Amino acid sequence: MKVVSLPQQLQGLIWTKRIENIDLEEDKALIIHHVLRHGQIEDIAWLLRIYPHDKIKQVFLNSPLNVYSRSSLHFAKNTILNISEDLADESRYIQSFS
Repeated sequence: MKVVSLPQQLQGLIWTKRIENIDLEEDKALIIHHVLRHGQIEDIAWLLRIYPHDKIKQVFLNSPLNVYSRSSLHFAKNTILNISEDLADESRYIQSFS
């Protein structure tokens, strides 16, 4: 297992797992979704250097994680990932506080 030290600025984005135990391959859905949801431009640039754009899209579509607000979901989907088709079930992405 390849364990990676994430850049310091990403530590606050991924709080569900100890940062020193994050594996780029094993935890790619966690990394991708949290960076897309909470990251700043430089964090998203880092994400695009680590994973090919098509891999990020594939993980986004096939491994949803409910961490998004409706507006952040649409920004990630439409602007960052350039996905024009509707998502099959947006509720799998939207974080619920109820």
